[in-house]
Amino acid sequence: MTRPVYNIARGMLYATKVDLITNRWLGLMPINSVTSAEITPNVEKQDHFNRHSKVRAKDDSVITGRDYTISISTDDGNMDNLAMIFGGTVETVEQEDVPVTVQTISAIEPGRRYIIGGTLLDPVGVRNITNVTVTLDGQPLVEHSDYRLNRSVGMIEIIPGGAVSFNDEIEVSYQAAQSRWNRINSRGEQTMLGLLFVEDNAEGTFSKNHTYTVPRAAVTPSSPIQLMNGDDWRSFTMSASVMKFGDLEEITIDDEPLRIV
Repeated sequence: MTRPVYNIARGMLYATKVDLITNRWLGLMPINSVTSAEITPNVEKQDHFNRHSKVRAKDDSVITGRDYTISISTDDGNMDNLAMIFGGTVETVEQEDVPVTVQTISAIEPGRRYIIGGTLLDPVGVRNITNVTVTLDGQPLVEHSDYRLNRSVGMIEIIPGGAVSFNDEIEVSYQAAQSRWNRINSRGEQTMLGLLFVEDNAEGTFSKNHTYTVPRAAVTPSSPIQLMNGDDWRSFTMSASVMKFGDLEEITIDDEPLRIV
């Protein structure tokens, strides 16, 4: 008699970009801290009913379509996971050393914050600013009394009740260090990925671990993307629509290999 296989579902889920020219996976990346992952089969059927009696009876049923949807939830908001959520890619931004620069900020409103070096074309502005001097009518202002600085993100806040009044004009002199950071540009595109799930069953007595392989899936967000949520851990949910890839099956499931002696 076949021994039953009981599962307490655990394991690691991996994703990889797919090279559609060479039909290769480009290296597996773990999707960390997955809180749940499940596959939902969807089957379309065409039923046939005979009409030989008052109450028609189903006498045939044909499967006319099938697809699979994988729901993935994670509370790890790393850049790779966010890129999948927003349908973008992780890119590197390089900031060169910025020499002494003077920026004029007009029509000041106390209580507002202003991005140093920010424009409509580059709203992020300059980061890691140093050697900052802020003046009003040529007179230096006092940090923590007239303004506050966030040097890392390059932002100045005008403190209400300080020396700067409504509609005043200030000058900010600064330098900036060479810096590098990652950026995701949200393109709202489907992210085409291959998926691999390797079980690590918590029930170790009567169990086998299986490997689920999905050669190609289109990943899109399927839940609100929380920016603030009180005291709870933030989580994301992605939906992966499994796609047919050449002659491969949409999903394959392999159990643990046994060595043949």
